[in-house]
Amino acid sequence: MKARYETLENIAANLQNAGFSLGWVSALDVDRRPIFVVEAHGYGKRFIVRGDEILIAFVELQRAIHEFAVGLIVQWPRKRCADEKLTAFLEMEKSGLYPPVD
Repeated sequence: MKARYETLENIAANLQNAGFSLGWVSALDVDRRPIFVVEAHGYGKRFIVRGDEILIAFVELQRAIHEFAVGLIVQWPRKRCADEKLTAFLEMEKSGLYPPVD
């Protein structure tokens, strides 16, 4: 259980270090099951994801931002990245600081 929260904290810290603002909330759906909603915004984009567990929501957020960052690199191949922080975010992912997104 402790490792799950450390992973969650690593994802949140890395996203914040990459220049994103984060927020999250938990609620109950109509069947009284918990749901977690995580939101991040930065670089003119807003990402909102939900999951049945907080870690799942954060991993899905990481996946969405990863796809956005990779898209920037593909879109501007002559530039290293639109922003050095996004490049650092991708490098942290490669280094294994938190689980990579496929």
